[in-house]
Amino acid sequence: MGAIVVFVVDAWAFVVVAWVFWGCVLGKWGCVLGFWVGSPLFLLGVLGKWVVDLGFWVDSPLFLSCVLTAWGCFLESVVYFTESLTIFGGETVYFLDTMLAVYDFAVTQLRYVMAAMVEVPAFRPDGASVADVEAMLDGAEPIGTAYVSARMNLGFAQTGRRLAFEVLNDACVDFFSQAGNAFRKDAAVMEQLGALPVNARAFPKMLARADAILAAWAQLPLIGVPPGVFVVAQVDAPLTRVGMLGLRDAAVAAGGVLTVAEQAFQLHRSALNAKLREMRDFVVAALRLGRSQFPEGSVDRGLIDAVPKRRKARREDEEGGGEEG
Repeated sequence: MGAIVVFVVDAWAFVVVAWVFWGCVLGKWGCVLGFWVGSPLFLLGVLGKWVVDLGFWVDSPLFLSCVLTAWGCFLESVVYFTESLTIFGGETVYFLDTMLAVYDFAVTQLRYVMAAMVEVPAFRPDGASVADVEAMLDGAEPIGTAYVSARMNLGFAQTGRRLAFEVLNDACVDFFSQAGNAFRKDAAVMEQLGALPVNARAFPKMLARADAILAAWAQLPLIGVPPGVFVVAQVDAPLTRVGMLGLRDAAVAAGGVLTVAEQAFQLHRSALNAKLREMRDFVVAALRLGRSQFPEGSVDRGLIDAVPKRRKARREDEEGGGEEG
């Protein structure tokens, strides 16, 4: 009887968590397709996951494996929904650049509007000519290209600083370990080493940590037979104080490159946003004018209705009240 109860509980847990798992998966893809975090299916999956956590803790390997699977999917969904995430070293990595997709869609809409203006001479949104719209499109391409280039440069700069950060961090860790071992019998040196900062994960704190180590390193007494300056043993070659200074300077340089890349990226993103607003405003005005100017069922109205619309606008249009693109 006990075995039957355990089997039933396990089966019920598997069904519940499997439902949550697929809710998270479909919720994640719903995000990609445009529902975002507001997706009812995603929220249903998250709420179901919380219910499972709070009310169905059962000492069963099968159940626990299902819970871990659901947690993994949930965390993956959260990361996927997030446009950016701060990671080790304090830098920001962009996982999902939705702005570029929205921008490309606005360009496509504008091309459809221009095609309708070519076919229907009487259709002139905002009094603009076909040449005016063509100029607007010509200006959109270099802005998008510059944005993509700036985004790539930002990624390269982030990688460069992260690598420099990691190398400097490893050198600091090695110094602490080996200096503490080499001078363990020197109370004055050990007191000095104990005052140095540790666990510096943010980039500015890492630089401050390296500076403190370099200052302490310069005061270390000679060691060994014959007496010599302290060096950190590494696989390829010993790390001297001059070498540590070089690693510190390389990290500073990489940080400067990242700062410039971030500023350039923000500048081009602002330009992309401004152009996006311009195109969206014109497309919305064009759709409103076309729907007012041409009766339903006419050939001219068909050209207006052929302009692609976002999901929300398309749904409102099907319900009879949508005007936005």
